[in-house]
Amino acid sequence: MVVSTQPVGNTIKGRMLDVQPAVTVLLEDGRPDVSNSGVVVASLGVNPTAASLNGRTEAQLFNGVATFTDLAVYPGGQDFKMTFTAMGGGVTPEPLEAMSDAFFVAGQEARLKIITQPRITLDADRRGAVAPVVGVVDEVGEELPMANPMVTVSVTRNPNAGSFTPPSVLSVAAEGGRAEFGSLWLTRAATANEPGATTETGARGYDQVYTLSFAAAGFAPVESQEFDVSPLVQVSQQPSSDRVVTVPPVWCEGGADGCTGVIANYLGAGHVVRNAM
Repeated sequence: MVVSTQPVGNTIKGRMLDVQPAVTVLLEDGRPDVSNSGVVVASLGVNPTAASLNGRTEAQLFNGVATFTDLAVYPGGQDFKMTFTAMGGGVTPEPLEAMSDAFFVAGQEARLKIITQPRITLDADRRGAVAPVVGVVDEVGEELPMANPMVTVSVTRNPNAGSFTPPSVLSVAAEGGRAEFGSLWLTRAATANEPGATTETGARGYDQVYTLSFAAAGFAPVESQEFDVSPLVQVSQQPSSDRVVTVPPVWCEGGADGCTGVIANYLGAGHVVRNAM
Protein backbone atom coordinates (compact mmCIF):
# COMPACT_ATOMS: atom_id res chain seq x y z
CA MET A 1 0.00 0.00 0.00
CA VAL A 2 1.29 3.45 -0.93
CA VAL A 3 0.24 7.04 -0.25
CA SER A 4 -0.79 8.05 -3.76
CA THR A 5 -1.75 11.63 -2.77
CA GLN A 6 0.31 13.21 0.01
CA PRO A 7 -1.50 15.39 2.59
CA VAL A 8 -0.80 19.12 2.46
CA GLY A 9 -1.57 21.19 5.54
CA ASN A 10 -3.86 24.18 5.60
CA THR A 11 -2.38 27.69 5.37
CA ILE A 12 -5.51 29.38 6.77
CA LYS A 13 -5.76 28.67 10.48
CA GLY A 14 -8.62 26.47 11.60
CA ARG A 15 -9.40 24.99 8.17
CA MET A 16 -9.20 21.40 6.96
CA LEU A 17 -6.12 20.20 5.05
CA ASP A 18 -5.55 21.99 1.74
CA VAL A 19 -4.87 18.66 0.00
CA GLN A 20 -6.66 15.59 1.31
CA PRO A 21 -4.68 12.32 1.21
CA ALA A 22 -5.40 9.18 -0.79
CA VAL A 23 -3.86 5.72 -0.53
CA THR A 24 -3.73 2.83 -3.02
CA VAL A 25 -3.53 -0.88 -2.29
CA LEU A 26 -1.30 -2.54 -4.90
CA LEU A 27 -0.95 -6.06 -6.22
CA GLU A 28 2.46 -7.69 -6.46
CA ASP A 29 2.85 -6.48 -10.05
CA GLY A 30 2.20 -2.85 -8.99
CA ARG A 31 -1.35 -2.56 -10.32
CA PRO A 32 -4.16 -1.30 -8.01
CA ASP A 33 -6.07 -4.10 -6.29
CA VAL A 34 -9.43 -3.18 -7.80
CA SER A 35 -11.16 -6.13 -6.12
CA ASN A 36 -10.31 -4.90 -2.62
CA SER A 37 -13.28 -3.43 -0.71
CA GLY A 38 -11.65 -2.94 2.67
CA VAL A 39 -11.46 0.14 4.89
CA VAL A 40 -8.45 2.41 5.42
CA VAL A 41 -8.06 4.21 8.76
CA ALA A 42 -6.01 7.42 9.05
CA SER A 43 -4.20 8.49 12.22
CA LEU A 44 -1.33 10.78 13.21
CA GLY A 45 1.72 8.53 13.26
CA VAL A 46 4.08 11.42 14.06
CA ASN A 47 2.39 14.02 16.26
CA PRO A 48 4.84 16.57 17.73
CA THR A 49 2.17 18.81 19.31
CA ALA A 50 -0.21 16.10 20.66
CA ALA A 51 -2.80 17.33 18.16
CA SER A 52 -6.12 15.72 17.26
CA LEU A 53 -7.02 14.41 13.80
CA ASN A 54 -10.60 15.48 13.07
CA GLY A 55 -13.06 14.64 10.34
CA ARG A 56 -13.91 11.25 8.80
CA THR A 57 -10.82 9.17 9.56
CA GLU A 58 -12.11 6.04 7.78
CA ALA A 59 -12.38 5.74 3.99
CA GLN A 60 -13.69 2.84 1.89
CA LEU A 61 -11.46 1.35 -0.80
CA PHE A 62 -12.91 1.69 -4.30
CA ASN A 63 -10.98 0.13 -7.18
CA GLY A 64 -8.08 -0.18 -4.75
CA VAL A 65 -8.04 3.52 -3.79
CA ALA A 66 -9.24 5.16 -0.54
CA THR A 67 -9.68 8.94 -0.67
CA PHE A 68 -10.18 11.12 2.40
CA THR A 69 -12.25 14.30 2.09
CA ASP A 70 -12.43 16.37 5.29
CA LEU A 71 -9.43 15.70 7.55
CA ALA A 72 -8.25 18.54 9.79
CA VAL A 73 -5.59 18.78 12.50
CA TYR A 74 -6.06 20.87 15.68
CA PRO A 75 -3.93 22.48 16.96
CA GLY A 76 -1.28 22.93 14.28
CA GLY A 77 2.47 22.51 14.14
CA GLN A 78 5.43 21.27 12.12
CA ASP A 79 6.49 17.82 10.89
CA PHE A 80 3.28 15.82 11.21
CA LYS A 81 3.15 12.43 9.51
CA MET A 82 -0.03 10.48 8.85
CA THR A 83 -0.31 6.70 9.17
CA PHE A 84 -2.79 4.72 7.05
CA THR A 85 -3.93 1.21 7.99
CA ALA A 86 -5.96 -1.01 5.63
CA MET A 87 -8.24 -3.62 7.21
CA GLY A 88 -10.55 -6.28 5.78
CA GLY A 89 -11.76 -6.71 2.22
CA GLY A 90 -9.22 -9.39 1.34
CA VAL A 91 -6.15 -7.39 2.39
CA THR A 92 -3.30 -9.91 2.73
CA PRO A 93 -1.27 -9.77 4.89
CA GLU A 94 -3.63 -7.94 7.24
CA PRO A 95 -3.26 -5.14 8.16
CA LEU A 96 -1.32 -3.11 5.61
CA GLU A 97 0.27 0.19 6.65
CA ALA A 98 1.75 3.22 4.93
CA MET A 99 3.05 6.56 6.23
CA SER A 100 2.85 9.95 4.57
CA ASP A 101 5.60 12.50 4.09
CA ALA A 102 5.97 15.21 6.74
CA PHE A 103 3.59 18.16 6.47
CA PHE A 104 2.86 21.47 8.24
CA VAL A 105 -0.51 22.55 9.65
CA ALA A 106 -1.43 26.12 10.62
CA GLY A 107 -4.39 25.19 12.81
CA GLN A 108 -3.51 26.34 16.32
CA GLU A 109 -5.94 29.29 16.40
CA ALA A 110 -9.09 27.21 16.08
CA ARG A 111 -10.97 27.14 19.38
CA LEU A 112 -14.18 26.04 21.05
CA LYS A 113 -16.95 28.57 21.61
CA ILE A 114 -20.26 28.21 23.46
CA ILE A 115 -22.86 29.20 20.87
CA THR A 116 -25.86 28.66 23.18
CA GLN A 117 -25.39 28.97 26.95
CA PRO A 118 -26.86 26.15 29.08
CA ARG A 119 -29.95 26.19 31.27
CA ILE A 120 -30.05 22.72 32.79
CA THR A 121 -32.95 21.43 34.89
CA LEU A 122 -33.76 18.52 37.16
CA ASP A 123 -34.67 15.33 35.32
CA ALA A 124 -38.11 15.29 37.00
CA ASP A 125 -39.00 18.79 35.75
CA ARG A 126 -37.57 19.67 32.33
CA ARG A 127 -39.53 22.89 31.81
CA GLY A 128 -37.39 25.84 30.81
CA ALA A 129 -34.36 23.75 29.84
CA VAL A 130 -32.01 25.21 27.21
CA ALA A 131 -29.64 22.74 25.52
CA PRO A 132 -26.06 24.05 25.29
CA VAL A 133 -24.45 24.21 21.84
CA VAL A 134 -20.67 24.29 21.40
CA GLY A 135 -19.02 25.20 18.09
CA VAL A 136 -15.52 25.40 16.61
CA VAL A 137 -14.48 28.86 15.41
CA ASP A 138 -11.40 30.42 13.86
CA GLU A 139 -9.32 33.35 15.12
CA VAL A 140 -11.97 35.91 14.10
CA GLY A 141 -14.90 33.93 15.53
CA GLU A 142 -16.24 32.46 12.28
CA GLU A 143 -17.63 28.96 12.63
CA LEU A 144 -15.76 26.05 11.01
CA PRO A 145 -18.38 23.56 9.75
CA MET A 146 -15.75 21.00 8.71
CA ALA A 147 -14.29 20.75 12.23
CA ASN A 148 -16.20 17.97 13.99
CA PRO A 149 -14.42 16.91 17.20
CA MET A 150 -15.91 14.85 20.01
CA VAL A 151 -16.93 17.34 22.73
CA THR A 152 -17.33 16.31 26.38
CA VAL A 153 -19.11 18.19 29.18
CA SER A 154 -18.38 18.21 32.91
CA VAL A 155 -19.60 20.17 35.95
CA THR A 156 -17.09 22.77 37.16
CA ARG A 157 -18.83 24.93 39.77
CA ASN A 158 -20.92 22.53 41.81
CA PRO A 159 -22.26 24.00 45.09
CA ASN A 160 -24.59 21.14 46.07
CA ALA A 161 -22.50 18.14 44.96
CA GLY A 162 -24.89 17.52 42.10
CA SER A 163 -24.17 15.27 39.16
CA PHE A 164 -25.60 14.43 35.76
CA THR A 165 -28.38 11.84 35.78
CA PRO A 166 -27.70 8.43 34.14
CA PRO A 167 -29.77 9.22 30.99
CA SER A 168 -27.60 12.28 30.30
CA VAL A 169 -25.33 12.17 27.22
CA LEU A 170 -21.97 13.67 28.19
CA SER A 171 -20.01 13.29 24.92
CA VAL A 172 -21.36 14.52 21.58
CA ALA A 173 -19.68 14.37 18.16
CA ALA A 174 -19.95 17.73 16.44
CA GLU A 175 -21.83 17.87 13.14
CA GLY A 176 -21.34 20.81 10.83
CA GLY A 177 -18.93 22.28 13.37
CA ARG A 178 -21.47 22.22 16.24
CA ALA A 179 -22.10 19.85 19.16
CA GLU A 180 -25.58 20.11 20.71
CA PHE A 181 -26.11 18.62 24.17
CA GLY A 182 -29.83 17.90 24.11
CA SER A 183 -29.84 15.32 26.93
CA LEU A 184 -28.40 16.85 30.10
CA TRP A 185 -30.12 16.80 33.51
CA LEU A 186 -28.83 17.34 37.02
CA THR A 187 -29.64 15.49 40.25
CA ARG A 188 -29.69 18.48 42.65
CA ALA A 189 -31.10 21.97 42.66
CA ALA A 190 -29.02 25.08 43.34
CA THR A 191 -30.19 28.69 43.20
CA ALA A 192 -28.84 32.11 44.03
CA ASN A 193 -31.60 32.50 46.67
CA GLU A 194 -31.45 30.70 49.97
CA PRO A 195 -34.71 29.14 51.26
CA GLY A 196 -37.12 31.82 52.43
CA ALA A 197 -35.79 34.61 50.22
CA THR A 198 -38.60 36.68 48.72
CA THR A 199 -38.95 39.46 46.21
CA GLU A 200 -38.71 41.93 49.09
CA THR A 201 -35.66 40.43 50.79
CA GLY A 202 -33.91 39.49 47.59
CA ALA A 203 -30.98 37.12 47.26
CA ARG A 204 -28.89 36.82 50.40
CA GLY A 205 -25.49 36.36 48.87
CA TYR A 206 -25.39 32.58 48.64
CA ASP A 207 -23.28 31.32 45.70
CA GLN A 208 -25.67 28.59 44.63
CA VAL A 209 -25.06 28.37 40.89
CA TYR A 210 -23.64 25.82 38.48
CA THR A 211 -21.18 26.20 35.62
CA LEU A 212 -20.24 23.63 32.97
CA SER A 213 -16.97 23.01 31.12
CA PHE A 214 -16.75 21.75 27.52
CA ALA A 215 -13.57 20.12 26.20
CA ALA A 216 -12.31 18.35 23.06
CA ALA A 217 -8.97 16.83 22.11
CA GLY A 218 -6.69 19.50 20.69
CA PHE A 219 -8.69 22.44 22.08
CA ALA A 220 -8.58 24.48 25.26
CA PRO A 221 -11.71 23.89 27.37
CA VAL A 222 -14.37 26.61 27.67
CA GLU A 223 -16.58 27.35 30.68
CA SER A 224 -20.23 28.32 30.55
CA GLN A 225 -21.99 31.23 32.17
CA GLU A 226 -23.49 30.68 35.62
CA PHE A 227 -26.98 29.19 35.85
CA ASP A 228 -29.22 27.95 38.65
CA VAL A 229 -31.43 24.88 38.87
CA SER A 230 -34.82 25.46 40.48
CA PRO A 231 -35.99 22.89 43.03
CA LEU A 232 -39.01 20.73 42.36
CA VAL A 233 -41.77 21.64 44.85
CA GLN A 234 -44.11 18.75 45.66
CA VAL A 235 -47.26 18.74 47.84
CA SER A 236 -46.71 15.98 50.42
CA GLN A 237 -50.19 16.35 51.98
CA GLN A 238 -53.19 17.91 50.28
CA PRO A 239 -55.22 20.55 52.23
CA SER A 240 -58.73 19.67 53.42
CA SER A 241 -61.71 21.86 54.37
CA ASP A 242 -65.48 21.78 54.64
CA ARG A 243 -65.47 24.49 51.99
CA VAL A 244 -63.76 24.33 48.59
CA VAL A 245 -61.87 27.46 47.67
CA THR A 246 -60.16 27.74 44.28
CA VAL A 247 -56.94 29.75 44.25
CA PRO A 248 -54.73 30.69 41.35
CA PRO A 249 -51.57 28.62 40.79
CA VAL A 250 -48.74 29.73 43.07
CA TRP A 251 -45.25 29.67 41.53
CA CYS A 252 -42.27 30.06 43.79
CA GLU A 253 -38.52 29.71 43.64
CA GLY A 254 -36.16 28.96 46.46
CA GLY A 255 -33.41 26.71 47.67
CA ALA A 256 -33.37 22.95 47.90
CA ASP A 257 -35.52 23.05 51.08
CA GLY A 258 -38.50 24.29 49.09
CA CYS A 259 -40.76 27.31 49.55
CA THR A 260 -44.18 28.22 50.97
CA GLY A 261 -47.27 29.56 49.23
CA VAL A 262 -49.68 31.65 51.34
CA ILE A 263 -53.33 30.77 50.65
CA ALA A 264 -55.08 32.57 53.54
CA ASN A 265 -55.26 35.76 51.45
CA TYR A 266 -57.62 33.99 49.05
CA LEU A 267 -60.26 33.11 51.70
CA GLY A 268 -63.49 35.09 52.01
CA ALA A 269 -64.71 36.90 55.13
CA GLY A 270 -65.44 34.53 58.00
CA HIS A 271 -63.58 31.61 56.45
CA VAL A 272 -60.59 30.12 58.20
CA VAL A 273 -58.02 27.50 57.29
CA ARG A 274 -58.70 24.48 59.50
CA ASN A 275 -55.80 22.37 58.28
CA ALA A 276 -53.20 23.23 55.67
CA MET A 277 -49.86 21.51 55.14
